[in-house]
Amino acid sequence: MVILAGVTINLALGDNGIIGKAQEASNMYANATKDERTALGEMEYD
Repeated sequence: MVILAGVTINLALGDNGIIGKAQEASNMYANATKDERTALGEMEYD
């Protein structure tokens, strides 16, 4: 049980864990949203 708990914690909190991947995806989404708004703003003023 202790080994299973250790593996689970590592998968969730490790460098490439679920939480890290979710944070990375959130950052990518925020950047894409910003880029899209910038592009739409440029089209509006062209």
